[in-house]
Amino acid sequence: MNQKDYYKILGVGESASETEIKKAYRKLAFQYHPDRNPGKTKEAEQKFKEINEAYEVLSDPNKRQQYNQFRKFGYDPRFAPQFSQEDIFRDLFRDAYAGQVFTDMRGQGLRFDEDFFDSTFGKGIFDTLFGSPASGRTAGYGGRSFLEELLGRSFGQAPGGRQATATRTRPVIKQEGLDLHWYDFPVSRQKALTGLEGEIKYRRGQEIKKLRIKIPPNVRTGSKVRYKGMGLKANGQTGDLYLHIKVS
Repeated sequence: MNQKDYYKILGVGESASETEIKKAYRKLAFQYHPDRNPGKTKEAEQKFKEINEAYEVLSDPNKRQQYNQFRKFGYDPRFAPQFSQEDIFRDLFRDAYAGQVFTDMRGQGLRFDEDFFDSTFGKGIFDTLFGSPASGRTAGYGGRSFLEELLGRSFGQAPGGRQATATRTRPVIKQEGLDLHWYDFPVSRQKALTGLEGEIKYRRGQEIKKLRIKIPPNVRTGSKVRYKGMGLKANGQTGDLYLHIKVS
């Protein structure tokens, strides 16, 4: 495990909230995208990679706790976190918020293609992490672009039509009786129009529950999607799960 100060990289304090971490990440990711730093491409690529790495660790409660302990004891190898850089980037590319940031960058004309990710995160990064070709030119990818495959993976659609985990955000789930309410469930503008299918994970009591979901087309922020019987269980009764959509 390296000795990078992730808090310093994002410019946040040790007690920074999830919202503060996301805000700092988004600002710095846009600032240090290589296309916005002509003449300093290599330096910007390294900085962009570090920003994404720092975000993924500090936005994940478990990784952050392990990292804090490692940092507290002077980066002593005996307290090294039980996750690797490979784990960090695998989770990053499945993170819905990071996926949305990438989408917004592309919307502003910033480059996101196979060469960009190879030069920034390491050549063949997606082959290594996901065990499948990353290029849209590869047979079996239906002619869709590399970026579309990447962003599709972030929102539940894996390459070649396969399903992947829809999101790995830290959800805000509140209990009301036996019902569970997942607030600000992230849906991109494109998927809000077309709908999406995928798999989510959430905590239901003492278990981590997997659920295949289908979000209908034309949802808006504030829309609710109900999954009957997927809430908490008690005294022979079962509540429901509600996804409260947030389009961004």
